[in-house]
Amino acid sequence: MKETKIEFGILNFDFFLKTYGHITANVCFNLKNFLFKKFSELDNNYNFYLDLEDTDYMDSTFIGLIIGLEKKINSLFNKHLIIINSNEVCSKLLNNMGINKILTFDNKEVPASLLLFRIDTEEENIDYIEKAKLILTTHKELSELSEDNKEKFKSLEQILENNIKNEDK
Repeated sequence: MKETKIEFGILNFDFFLKTYGHITANVCFNLKNFLFKKFSELDNNYNFYLDLEDTDYMDSTFIGLIIGLEKKINSLFNKHLIIINSNEVCSKLLNNMGINKILTFDNKEVPASLLLFRIDTEEENIDYIEKAKLILTTHKELSELSEDNKEKFKSLEQILENNIKNEDK
């Protein structure tokens, strides 16, 4: 099994995000914060790619985050997140969630000259409610894609909403 890690690189107005190993909710909070901050530093000349070639597994929170990234990129830059080099496992997971309906897939070659930098996704002192809100948001994104997803994540969404409401009291 590959080490779980996430890297990014920028070359010639192409922004690459590359994932390795098992990508789960544990990395999503810091990843979202890092990427949204990084996006705020860019202009609309960039293209955005997510390389899944070395990803063994993705959970539903990460898949929901991919939708959130697509929406953020579209709102900030009027561009789209392009999934590249999706392996069989990732393609199946994405198709099962219906994400293939809203994203573009390609087999773009990642330039050999691209320098990749590791993103620190270690969870440290992240508030339970903040995690719950992210997990709720990502699953609501998935639920919007299909009735199957809505049914699949209904109970989880209700539990998270109740936990958030009870903590906010």
